[in-house]
Amino acid sequence: MIRTIYDTACGIGGFLSDAIKQIKEFNPHAKIVPFGQELDPETHAMAMISMLIQGFETDNIKQGSTLSNDQLQGKRFHYGLANPPFGFKWEKDQKAVNKERVELGFAGRFGAGLPRISDGSMLFLQTLVSKMEAPEHGGGRVGIVLSGSPLFNGSAGSGESEIRRWLFDSTAFGYRRITVERPYRFMFDGDQDLIDQLTGDKSFNQWDEDLRTAVLTSLNHLAETCRDRHHQILNRDDFRKALLDGCAQFVDVSKIKAPQLKLIEKSVRKPSEEADICYDKQGKPEPDTDLRDAENVPLLEDVNAYFQREVLPHVPDAWIDETKCDEKDGKVGIVGYEINFNRYFYQYTPPRALHDIDVDLKASEARIAAMLAEVAE
Repeated sequence: MIRTIYDTACGIGGFLSDAIKQIKEFNPHAKIVPFGQELDPETHAMAMISMLIQGFETDNIKQGSTLSNDQLQGKRFHYGLANPPFGFKWEKDQKAVNKERVELGFAGRFGAGLPRISDGSMLFLQTLVSKMEAPEHGGGRVGIVLSGSPLFNGSAGSGESEIRRWLFDSTAFGYRRITVERPYRFMFDGDQDLIDQLTGDKSFNQWDEDLRTAVLTSLNHLAETCRDRHHQILNRDDFRKALLDGCAQFVDVSKIKAPQLKLIEKSVRKPSEEADICYDKQGKPEPDTDLRDAENVPLLEDVNAYFQREVLPHVPDAWIDETKCDEKDGKVGIVGYEINFNRYFYQYTPPRALHDIDVDLKASEARIAAMLAEVAE
């Protein structure tokens, strides 16, 4: 029986040596052929010495970056293992990795996705999986030592999540992230601090001076009216009309374009549940980006049923943004995968009974009293 072993980041060959020992315990007669690749030249040399001492071919232990210079390309192995460095930054390999993904897709190693630059652990994991022996040739198994973060870092649709989606068959680890919107409401109460905030805006100060003067004069007049009458403008259209009527006394209001009007409103607006909902030209409620939220719906659960049960009772004016769909299945909500440690591995330890704690405290007090008595004697 021939069994091949592969380590993507073999270091001095310690992991390979342990695997060889384990296989020999299972089957002393198995022929073992180890393979590995290591980036650091000195560490690579030590790995070769380790294999040589054990009587194995050293040509199978390659030197170079596994990610950007795979020297065992096209080979498959019965066992794959790795203990890649935690938090390994792979920016030096980025160009080659991106090239392989674009040109080869799933025919290469990185078709599922790319993780963030700050941690390349999942690139080594994809490399291991891509080199598993085919089922018709006995199949393969892989194991990798990771920190916890690659199992849950990255939101739905991110590179990490897509890699987990590719790896895991079980929908138990999946969810569908929906975007929950709430309506944009506009209130103007004449808050002078907000008007002053507009005057300090860089974009506002690039406007024509006459236009700036007209806007500030109109705003200050509206603010004074609101304060004197203890009044609030709760409708955006009413605010726009009052603002433009005031500006019309000084400038041609056609000079005030939509982006400029939005800047004014964004600066002086206050959110309020009492204010009227703002609608777009199609008569649909405009979403308030400040109130935008997301919900992770279990993958097998109906999105609308979840929304009706978990969201609407708390925010009756909310709705699902149905334009945010998953690229692969086309359904509302972006699919994500993660292994939540607290959900799957946390074991609850109940607190001790108060009676037991009280007994221990009294025992401690008794010991302390006895020690003090000895000192006093």
